[in-house]
Amino acid sequence: MKKSVVGLLIAMFIGAVGLRFVETEDAICAPGVKNITQRVWWTFSTVSTGDFEEIHNPEANLARLLTMVLVIGGIIVIGVFTATLTSVFFGEESDELKIRQDEMEGQLRHLTQVQVK
Repeated sequence: MKKSVVGLLIAMFIGAVGLRFVETEDAICAPGVKNITQRVWWTFSTVSTGDFEEIHNPEANLARLLTMVLVIGGIIVIGVFTATLTSVFFGEESDELKIRQDEMEGQLRHLTQVQVK
């Protein structure tokens, strides 16, 4: 899960800084992405939901390419995070079931030995 969070933070940094360099100056002055905090929010929204148009729709081709990479990267990061979280929850249940199964097998062996005597 730490890797997912680190991946998200890296993507947000690359997106926020990258948008400044790949988008046209007129677009950067658009109301949605005037400063670094707004670009970070745009990147977070793009990576986490893939919905970037409400804040800013990139105009330059490189900015659109960056957006595509962020959306695909976000799908991967969210997928890895969800899979990791699921395995953590089900992994704990599997361990508990294994312990209970071992206990039952031990009791069954004990009962079998008692009946044989």
